[in-house]
Amino acid sequence: HATAPGWLQRAMTLSLLSLQRPGDLCALDRDCWDGAHWRVRQSKSESAGYGLMRIKPHAELAAALDECHRHPVDDCSRLLAYVPQRKKTAAGREHWAELSDEILSRQFAALRDALDHPDLAPAGLKPPSYYEIKALGVRLYEEAGRPVEWVQALAGHQDAATTRIYTGRHSEKWVDVTL
Repeated sequence: HATAPGWLQRAMTLSLLSLQRPGDLCALDRDCWDGAHWRVRQSKSESAGYGLMRIKPHAELAAALDECHRHPVDDCSRLLAYVPQRKKTAAGREHWAELSDEILSRQFAALRDALDHPDLAPAGLKPPSYYEIKALGVRLYEEAGRPVEWVQALAGHQDAATTRIYTGRHSEKWVDVTL
């Protein structure tokens, strides 16, 4: 995290604390945060009949949102923005500084690979993707005692079974058997 550029640090922090999908974070306008409430439109969940959330964030998430506001890029209307090597507006975006989930994933992978740390991808396993940040956040909230329904709603999962996939991903669960 510390070696990432500021914009990627802010994106990773928001992903970890908010459990939002990368594409949904990239689509957020700067006015989604008013200092007290955060309005989030979860695109995948919205198509299922829910997904419009007005969140009163905990202090750490509020600080992360404030940090995003302190770093606007040019006149870009997005909460998360970056300065690419070439200031060219790509198809499907309104401004050259707009992020996409593809850019987040690509830049995260480049940083991860540049670190060349053996623990990041043990032999035979795929290295972690950007999406693993959300999975880690789900697990951390579970370990902090948040109810699965709370985590499920925040993550935009339609059912608890999907949330349980995330919570079981990063830990081994042992079953005690007495013979």
